[in-house]
Amino acid sequence: MSRWGRKNVKKAPEVIRTVTEGLKSLYRKKLLPIEE
Repeated sequence: MSRWGRKNVKKAPEVIRTVTEGLKSLYRKKLLPIEE
């Protein structure tokens, strides 16, 4: 149980980074053309 918890903590920043990158690219593709 504790081993899984530690592994999960290490992976969390990577997941957050990829999610934010995905949202940024979506924003650039979809929302920026509408705003301009």
